Amino acid sequence: MLAEGAGQDGALPALEQSTLARCNRDACLAVIERDGRQWRILATRSRDFIAWRELVAACARADIVVSERWLPKACTPRWLKLDRETLAQSGGVAVHLSAEPRVETVAARGRHLPWSPYSATASPPPSGASGS
Repeated sequence: MLAEGAGQDGALPALEQSTLARCNRDACLAVIERDGRQWRILATRSRDFIAWRELVAACARADIVVSERWLPKACTPRWLKLDRETLAQSGGVAVHLSAEPRVETVAARGRHLPWSPYSATASPPPSGASGS
């Protein structure tokens, strides 16, 4: 789906094989240039323990942090934090990096649909529900 959405014919290569990213066992840092600006995107890739200070410092150096795990409140990227808690509330997210960056969420698009789990009439997901 990512390849299709990006207009890519065929499968996308693994992030660690990209020339845009540097990865270790726990995370990848990609630097993407759009409209004359560099965006530093940090993505976690393991569920292993990451030292709190190292994680918080890495978050502070990133513009965007994406993780399927819960991240501490002290993890404060420059612009956008998408962790388990945020994604559980927003659903899927599309991030548009441009001169005027913006974020679109499934929750924002589905609020008016009565069957959407994000609608104003739907009850919130149970505590501990996964955002995937």
